[in-house]
Amino acid sequence: MDRWNHQEEPTFVEVYRPQSQQEVILLRMVLEREGIAFYITNERLHSLLPIWDTALGDMRLMVERERAALCRRILGEELGLIPID
Repeated sequence: MDRWNHQEEPTFVEVYRPQSQQEVILLRMVLEREGIAFYITNERLHSLLPIWDTALGDMRLMVERERAALCRRILGEELGLIPID
């Protein structure tokens, strides 16, 4: 028996690039309701310095690979957003 048997960390993939903090709020509301694990890169920087969006790099919505297809469907059907394939 392997006493160091750890569960693998989930792999996250990019599915969308939010354009504003308002989109981030919508995404959080919907994805949390659906129980989809996610994070958004550069979110804190954008919320502190919204004027410098281009210099900070894009925000990116990252979700678990296994739930990416579901997330893309929700983004398109429920929020009218165009996800990244």
